[in-house]
Amino acid sequence: MTISDHLARAAATAPQLEAQRRLGTATLIIDADAMFAELLAGYLAVRHDLRIVATSSMLAEAAKASADHRPGLVILNPALPDGSGLGLVETLTAANPAVKVLVIGSAMTLMGIRRGPIPPAVGAVVEKSAGLSRLSREIARLQLDADHSGCGKDIAIILSRRELDVFTQIGHGLTNTEIAARLGISPQTAETHRKSITKKLAATGPRLIRLAVLHVSGITPQSQA
Repeated sequence: MTISDHLARAAATAPQLEAQRRLGTATLIIDADAMFAELLAGYLAVRHDLRIVATSSMLAEAAKASADHRPGLVILNPALPDGSGLGLVETLTAANPAVKVLVIGSAMTLMGIRRGPIPPAVGAVVEKSAGLSRLSREIARLQLDADHSGCGKDIAIILSRRELDVFTQIGHGLTNTEIAARLGISPQTAETHRKSITKKLAATGPRLIRLAVLHVSGITPQSQA
């Protein structure tokens, strides 16, 4: 079953949680097939904690969306009506140097890409004929890479000392009540610190937890080099 088949089935059975579109990594989907792009957007918003900022089917439209939203993740089918989408990678990188690009397309399209130099921002190449599980695995891996980029030494500067204490306990898997007991503060104060951390790091839900776990584990962009 192709990715398109899986997406059609998922759209018919999975709840469409519109609130999910406002959370997670800013994601731009570029594909000439508008229906495929919309199905993929709905699936990723629900299943992968991604904030879909736009879907585009033309080069100019995609370039504008990139400049407007500075996405952290881009899913790109380079076979576009007005030219090759690979030319967009430089534009995407200029808008956000930390952007991760997943290239998706037909076997014929990807054959030409694999023969030439692949831009550093391209972290994965997936055929549309592959299963949805393969696409999901690659997206999860790129999300983790993006989290590494967001979990650097600056966190110790961005957060106050007490917020850093709370952030560390989040990384250990503690709830607000457990954090309060460990740090000798009230659960309400722990919740206030958590909200402040969320705002400062622009990370909510699963992404905040992933960042905290990476922080506790000592995984930073510097240690990944």
